[in-house]
Amino acid sequence: MIKNLITISVLLFFLFCNCYSQKKEINFDFDYCVFGYTEDIVLELYYSFYISDLTLGNSESGTEVAGMMEIGISDQKTQEKIFDRKYKVPYLITDTVNYDKSRKITGQLNLSLQPGNYIVKVVARDFYKQSNYTEREESVFINTPDKGKPVLSDIQLCESVDRSSDVSSPFYKNGLEVFPNPSRFFSYDKNNLAYYYEIYGLKNLGSEFYRLILTIDLADSLLRKFETDYKVKNDSKAEYGQLDISGLKSGKYRVMLRLISSEGTELASKENYFWIYNKEDFNIASDGFEMSEYYNMNEETVNKEFEYIGYLLSDKLKTLLKTLKNIDEKKAFLYRFWKELESVQGNLNFKKVYFERIKFANENFGSKFEEGWKSDRGRIYCKYGKPDEIEKYDFESKTLPYEIWRYNLIQNGIIFVFGDLSSGANNYRLLHSTALGELKDEDWKRRITR
Repeated sequence: MIKNLITISVLLFFLFCNCYSQKKEINFDFDYCVFGYTEDIVLELYYSFYISDLTLGNSESGTEVAGMMEIGISDQKTQEKIFDRKYKVPYLITDTVNYDKSRKITGQLNLSLQPGNYIVKVVARDFYKQSNYTEREESVFINTPDKGKPVLSDIQLCESVDRSSDVSSPFYKNGLEVFPNPSRFFSYDKNNLAYYYEIYGLKNLGSEFYRLILTIDLADSLLRKFETDYKVKNDSKAEYGQLDISGLKSGKYRVMLRLISSEGTELASKENYFWIYNKEDFNIASDGFEMSEYYNMNEETVNKEFEYIGYLLSDKLKTLLKTLKNIDEKKAFLYRFWKELESVQGNLNFKKVYFERIKFANENFGSKFEEGWKSDRGRIYCKYGKPDEIEKYDFESKTLPYEIWRYNLIQNGIIFVFGDLSSGANNYRLLHSTALGELKDEDWKRRITR
């Protein structure tokens, strides 16, 4: 499984998370794997809500916190919605004063799908304060397996794998409890990473033996390699174990699985990614930090800059940044953040460009309700820059003022539609977009009809 995330050497950022000025985002982890390929193909969805982000409420069972998931799955080609359902995810609180707010509510849903290209959209809400939510959107490709060839499932990188007979557990698979880690973040001081995968069609190998090779690499540099030879006993096999990750520094790592015939031919392969975070890796850097503007920057300016870069950070990294309590750690992070980002962008002036966008947004998109950079138009302008085209409809008789922004070179061409719902107060809100991860509403005109 290949996840389209941007790699940098020290895990400083993941670009373009969903941000909406009208809501408070909650922390939410989401991941998926595909298994099956024999009778039913199963899409497993893994999720975690953070208790600290959820509001206390009362149910028939007692005091609780609860998340709510809205899951929609659409055919990517026809746009037809094939699955649409809401789920409440509760957690009972027995002590409302001393309950553990650091816990997560982790779960799993299994859905049967046919081969095809799908868009999976998940809206995760605080059940007792539903204006607080966040969104995830993933493209999922389930290929049609070649008959006569062995097939690999996705590689699930998980928190733990233990033998179990509890078939009622949502994490039960083949005599095992496979407990997911939807964030795929692992602590730097953890020695092992648990994994699980399945192989199908082994009798199609045409040989008695086969080899599995698991590797870990960072930026295409091989760090770990694990090889095991097996004898074919059954047509399918569930394989699990642990990978040694001791001593790995903060970064994004790739796990690759290769199925090799007894003659040495590669028959199938899969890959997945995980992240290791160690805040010690973000301490004061010696590579020019002392000469930078951040060395003597005051705390107010540092905290404001942390606000500004929110549009360039994923929810996962935002959660991790909460551990940076010390002002010196924050300074060092900002210094390294811009240094790495400008390197990846190939633009040593990207920070200057980004702050010019914020300035422009404040001067042009502000209202009495909020600063310009916090508005919906400001957010899009800061993230994507100046649109290639802007269509303005300020004086239509049948509609409120609205604008259509076009970016022709991003995601093969995307649009954003904004409407001034307060009619003349420059309080434009995002009504619809064709960009991945953004608000979609094909019937957006109903919201601006006079």
